[in-house]
Amino acid sequence: MRQPASMPQDWWRLSKEINSQAMHTMLSFSALMVANAIDMVFIAHLGHEPLTAASLASPFMWLMNTIAMGIALAISVHVSKGQERGGGNTVIDVLLPGLLMGAAVYGVVLVGVGLNLEAVLGAMGAAAPVYEQSEGYLRTWLYGFIITLTFAISTAYLRGLSLFKTQAVVVAVVCLMNIVLDPLLMFGVGGFAGFGLVGSVYAAWLAQAGGALVCIYFGVRHTRVSGPGKLRVGQMLKAAGNISRLAWVTSSTATFWPISGIVATYLISKLGDAEVATMGVISKLQPLIMIPVWGVSAVTTVLLSKAFVQQRHDQVGMIFKSGYALVLMWQTVVALPFIVFAQPVARFMLGGYDDALPFVVTYLMIIPITVFGRGMLYLAVHGLPAIERARTAMAVDALYVLVLHTGCYWLGYLFNDFNLALLMLLALNLLGGVLAVWVSQRARRTQQWPLETI
Repeated sequence: MRQPASMPQDWWRLSKEINSQAMHTMLSFSALMVANAIDMVFIAHLGHEPLTAASLASPFMWLMNTIAMGIALAISVHVSKGQERGGGNTVIDVLLPGLLMGAAVYGVVLVGVGLNLEAVLGAMGAAAPVYEQSEGYLRTWLYGFIITLTFAISTAYLRGLSLFKTQAVVVAVVCLMNIVLDPLLMFGVGGFAGFGLVGSVYAAWLAQAGGALVCIYFGVRHTRVSGPGKLRVGQMLKAAGNISRLAWVTSSTATFWPISGIVATYLISKLGDAEVATMGVISKLQPLIMIPVWGVSAVTTVLLSKAFVQQRHDQVGMIFKSGYALVLMWQTVVALPFIVFAQPVARFMLGGYDDALPFVVTYLMIIPITVFGRGMLYLAVHGLPAIERARTAMAVDALYVLVLHTGCYWLGYLFNDFNLALLMLLALNLLGGVLAVWVSQRARRTQQWPLETI
């Protein structure tokens, strides 16, 4: 009979295992987030109107990127399963159907968002020059969303094949290309005048398109074919349908954050351009700050799933606790530089837009050091579906994100005080840690919970 895994040495071993595996994911996310942050810096040097325009578009881009990442996660899961079964060709069974599904999603997004773009951005109430730049920026980005989808699917395909090193190298090169192309296409060089704000979109297109082609090349090259692979339209459509069902689950909960971000940006846009510019900076810094959360969560979710399938219920609570401890440790390490260098980081991100400087400095002083609480809850919400508690995860996340997170910005809007919204976010982060502890305590009695399905 298996003994309860509660000894300190077992906890230490488990924590080391999670940390070791999470490092790979964290490094990949770091490259992407650094590139996004530098992209915003270049935009800031165009002026405060382009910065505000990009900030208005950021939550909508975040929402669509969430869809892309949900599809990517489903692709990696299907590829991994296909490789273990060894009964087919994952290029035909997963990659091509995934790209087909991506094209269908692109069509829906292009029509759905494109037809309502003016109305959505118009509701933000921005001044005419800001609105025009934001509309052109988002519309241009929307046309190239198929490239973003393809890049997400192709990198996920490599992860499914366990080509983590190759995937990390490709992502790093793509980020470097984006950083190099950004100033060339935005500001121009020599006799070339540059494209201004939309130049950052063109830079992303070129870098991601090249990265997608490289990923597909290495993916096809390393695909193991252990059976006859026949390309049939009917089979591809069926496979795309299977992938889409999983993709719907993996992306549904994650869309709560960008939806809340859109509403929050709408509310804060009523306070002034400086506040909106701050929201744009936050949208770039927040993912960078939370890289450890994503890395640790990705690993703990896998371990929780294995423990649940193997009925090792005694390890569920330990896995949650190990993940929480690593989130707390890594988030403290990440937060300290932002606190120490709050002023120079804020000036660097704003490109001389001094009106927004106090808001960004306040954010850097109080949010990164408390974001561990939000990170713990993020880990809990993504771990619950692994132990068949999907509806609980969605309920907790909906309350925390759609109601409480949005409510923080609503209070700032109501009292015409953006700093109040930041203080409420600080309290919300700490509340996230409390909710996460409650989840882990319930998880120790996981065998007593009724199973849930979506």
